[in-house]
Amino acid sequence: MRRLLLAPVLAASVMSIAAAPALAHKKAQAAVAHKFTGSEAVEVRAKGTSEQDFTFGPFEVSCEKAKSLKGSGTATWPSQNLFVQMKFSGCEAVAALHGMEELELKAKFLTPVSLNYNANGFVEFGSGGTINGGKLEGAGEVEIAVSGAIKCTIDVEPGIFPIRAEKKPEEQYEAATYKVEEFPFEKGKKTGIQDKLAIGTTLAKMPYELEGEFCEALSKTEGRSGAYSGSLQAELPKASLGFE
Repeated sequence: MRRLLLAPVLAASVMSIAAAPALAHKKAQAAVAHKFTGSEAVEVRAKGTSEQDFTFGPFEVSCEKAKSLKGSGTATWPSQNLFVQMKFSGCEAVAALHGMEELELKAKFLTPVSLNYNANGFVEFGSGGTINGGKLEGAGEVEIAVSGAIKCTIDVEPGIFPIRAEKKPEEQYEAATYKVEEFPFEKGKKTGIQDKLAIGTTLAKMPYELEGEFCEALSKTEGRSGAYSGSLQAELPKASLGFE
């Protein structure tokens, strides 16, 4: 009787040992991070493919154009991050203030915007700064001036979005989404396909402060509910940019 009982115990042990490598393999697969890829070691360029929309308290800012600055983008591939400094232009603002009619205003970004896109879907946002080990360091506030019937400055704090990614960068997030798009080209007798990267950005819970004589008289001059959404197209000159 004892021998009969030992047989299933031994079988279960063998199955457990056999299953261990399979489970370890699955965990290893889950730990594999996404990455950006490039066919040549050249600097990434980016441009807006939609309006770039920002909301900070009573102000809604929309910019028609967005273009990366030369000499500021990631240039080594493969990479866990894709860094660009964007210049936003053609901007307007609308202010919805209590007790007043909706105001149409002019808006201007006083500084370029640094966007460090991580392959896992989180984004570092700010002005200036440098990339060190794939992270944005030393970035300052992004300043947006609105003018017209009233004048104010919107100061947006630099940060990582979502904030959870600061402690858990290995997890997957959706502050940024990536999609590879194929574009056929023809140059003389040479034809081929160039891959470009469509980037969708949705940042929320952005801390900000309103400054200026008018805005400082408002009942609320700061908040943590700022937001940014917009689409970009990133590419490498005469080369392919991918994501996997």
